[in-house]
Amino acid sequence: MVNGELLLDGGNKVMIGGFGDPDICDNQVATGDTRIFFVNLAPEDMWPVHKNELMLNSSLMRITLRNLEEVELCVEGQSEENLNTEPQA
Repeated sequence: MVNGELLLDGGNKVMIGGFGDPDICDNQVATGDTRIFFVNLAPEDMWPVHKNELMLNSSLMRITLRNLEEVELCVEGQSEENLNTEPQA
């Protein structure tokens, strides 16, 4: 689900475009890779052919504790700067 909208249309696959796009730095994957990536719905100017498809909007990230913490902050709407500060007592 993306923003409450079901994208599977009764199937079990989600289409993601943008792999191989030269505007995205790290977008190549190999069999067995496990990566974190962010996507947006395909823009309306790509409809109807790509309607309900997702497009990469950033480089692929290797799964590390640091990257998982950054993803958590993004989901919570916080900045990376919060990751670098010590918690206050």
